[in-house]
Amino acid sequence: MSDDPPGIEPSPADEPVRSPPLPGDEAHTVFSALVRTSYEYQGPVPPPAYLREYEEICPGSAQQMFTMAEGQATHRQELEAVVIMGKDRRATHGLYIGGLLALIVLVLAFVLILTGRSVAGFGILIGEAATLAGVFVYGRSEQRREREAKARLAPPRPFQPSLPFQASDDT
Repeated sequence: MSDDPPGIEPSPADEPVRSPPLPGDEAHTVFSALVRTSYEYQGPVPPPAYLREYEEICPGSAQQMFTMAEGQATHRQELEAVVIMGKDRRATHGLYIGGLLALIVLVLAFVLILTGRSVAGFGILIGEAATLAGVFVYGRSEQRREREAKARLAPPRPFQPSLPFQASDDT
């Protein structure tokens, strides 16, 4: 067939099937076509039409699908809660350990200053202050990057025109 894109060979289903001539009739040409239909959906439960068909074939299957989807959602929420609690616990432990180390270095610096090694003590104090400031700045920049990355992934907010009777921010 000349309508096919280049490089694609017609399949036998694309060719007309010629039937033998009938007595007193001209030859008939019968065309066959192969039709492929595909349906897809997203989510744990199929669309209502499919649920009805499942229910007709196997009574109780729709309820079983809902029960399975509910169980999966509960499981996923429990896992998310465990992950969030773990991250929170690690962050808290990190703060405590960092604070304890800073306190130990601070005590060491004051001990050096009191024992006559003031240059070394002040050097340690200045180094500790610079390190703590660097950690703070780094943490803030990481938080900002994370917020920006999440904002890029989030769907855009729908446009909401302001009405004349609503208070605006620029007044």
